[in-house]
Amino acid sequence: MASKKRIKQAFNLLILVIFAYLLLAGTRSGQAVNSVITSTDQLPSQKSPNSNLGADREAALNQLYAQLRSGAVFTAEETDILTRFANGKAISEIEADIVISRVLYLCNTLGRTASPEQTELLLRYKEFIAGGAKPNGPLVGPTCASCGNYTFTQASGAAIVPGTSDSGNHCDDCTTPITLPFPYMLYDQTFTAARVSSNGNLQFTGNHGDFGGCIPMSGYRYTIFAFHSDLYTGDTGSGQGVFTSVSGTAPHRIFNIEWRTRFCCASGVPNQNFEIRLYEGQQRFDIIYGQITSSFVSVGVQRDTNCFTQYECNSANTLSPGLQLTFSTACMAVNCPADITVGAFRCPASGGSVVSFASPTSIGDCGAVTCSPASGSFFPIGTTTVACSTAGGFSCSFKVTVTGNCLQDDSDPSKSVAFDPQTGSYTFCCGGVTFSGTGTAIVKGCVVTIQHATTDRRVLITFDGSTNAGTASLQFPPGTMRCVITDRNTADDHCDCH
Repeated sequence: MASKKRIKQAFNLLILVIFAYLLLAGTRSGQAVNSVITSTDQLPSQKSPNSNLGADREAALNQLYAQLRSGAVFTAEETDILTRFANGKAISEIEADIVISRVLYLCNTLGRTASPEQTELLLRYKEFIAGGAKPNGPLVGPTCASCGNYTFTQASGAAIVPGTSDSGNHCDDCTTPITLPFPYMLYDQTFTAARVSSNGNLQFTGNHGDFGGCIPMSGYRYTIFAFHSDLYTGDTGSGQGVFTSVSGTAPHRIFNIEWRTRFCCASGVPNQNFEIRLYEGQQRFDIIYGQITSSFVSVGVQRDTNCFTQYECNSANTLSPGLQLTFSTACMAVNCPADITVGAFRCPASGGSVVSFASPTSIGDCGAVTCSPASGSFFPIGTTTVACSTAGGFSCSFKVTVTGNCLQDDSDPSKSVAFDPQTGSYTFCCGGVTFSGTGTAIVKGCVVTIQHATTDRRVLITFDGSTNAGTASLQFPPGTMRCVITDRNTADDHCDCH
């Protein structure tokens, strides 16, 4: 009985925690869940669960399963729930809320934006989860499942790509807004603008002109710290400032942001030269060092004080000219565009169409995504599956359907014929009765003629793609006219047999 009572108490408290979080945050359920996820797309490897969880819960579970696949730490119970969900097994709302609420607790609420009431409720919920007393020490750590943190690699011999456009940052302890040449995702958010700080950092949210300290730094969110220190960019006559340039062509551009500074507040030729590079279509960024005279600065990146990666803080001999630091995140999912339906080329007439489609999007740094058939390929009439994948094994797929040519009688819509000018195949629909076959196709520019003469039928189809008009006739057997079709405008044809 005590065990059942404890389970009931835990369930009631769980509902209270979720309700309090939503009520005190002043938001709907979907918005609260979205605060811990980075995408609402279902992973291509997942089946649609046979459940009534609702879109909000399913979106959150999809993303948490992606994090599980990428190596995030979950308990055995959470892993079982997410795995069953991914395999299309039904799970209850209580099971879904257990996983989602723990992530809210660990990653998005405690110690950040929680009110005192929320914090107390969540601490009590933590006790029920742990089955014991309140834990000591920090309750939010680097194993937070929703962080999607960065790792870095080092290389030597790199060179700065000079900035050619002056951002206007010439000051002490100030920031300047800049527009990014392409959308860039840092952690779980996509940005089109940022602020460059004279003190060697790039802020995607906020506006902080201070300096000093180690990462994580209170108050900073979504910030790259390239050479965070008390710097000066005010001497324009000596070439100080922050300058930008763009390398490459879309969709593989690189945005270069170059600092030419001195330690505050010295005028003169810059002697602290470094650069941040943002990569289009990736979460990757590089930090390149040119001439520098000190390593006693902070270098790294942070989403907030719970999610960060620090390369160094006030350490000797960690930075040197030519050093390149490459920061990237693990690939979690590749998302394909929606299915596409297009009509076949009519002028000149063909048996298909050239179809271009948007590149798949990625969650994390997934590298190049290759699709087969590729965008811009010729797709035949019918449905073709496009398979897209990365070198790391992540994949997705979608369908391209090319509808064929058809004629529908102007006076009797029940009479129609669908045909392929490339193969000569056809299907007549005459008052609900179908007649199919393959004749001889003759294509001259925009004009298609299909003829088929056998012992059981006589077929003649003529179509002019330049005028979107045509005629067709079917004798079955020869001498007995079964269908005569006159179509003066094929643009409004539907050619469904009924």
